[in-house]
Amino acid sequence: MEPLRLADAYARYRATIPRGQPVLSALTTDGAVVLSCNATKFDHPLKGVLRYEDAISTDPSAERHKVQLSAHLKLAHEGEMPIRLVIVTPARGPLPRIIGVRPDLTGKVTTFDGDRFIVDFSRPPAPEAPPKAKTRQKR
Repeated sequence: MEPLRLADAYARYRATIPRGQPVLSALTTDGAVVLSCNATKFDHPLKGVLRYEDAISTDPSAERHKVQLSAHLKLAHEGEMPIRLVIVTPARGPLPRIIGVRPDLTGKVTTFDGDRFIVDFSRPPAPEAPPKAKTRQKR
């Protein structure tokens, strides 16, 4: 994962955010939700599943960003919209925060009660290869 600015990370998924704004989520042009996820809140409950669990109320962001996140999570949960992943590793001591994307993973909101939410990320299944043409065997 290469380090990015938040706006650049969202732009990778064709979502735009106001310059310099600490957004938590955004909509893409192709009907997905981009979600900023704190790197410390992931778990691996099953093989091939990266689970993100958080609560809107615990986020230190401004109220307007929480309202927007809530609306996006509701849309994604009810409309089964895919979630695109932006991982934010918080700053530690002299180390700055690191922002990266994981375009290889697609998420689904599995739980959302208006505050607490769970998103399970996994790799989409590989497309099936067309069957190979049968060849005649020489005798």
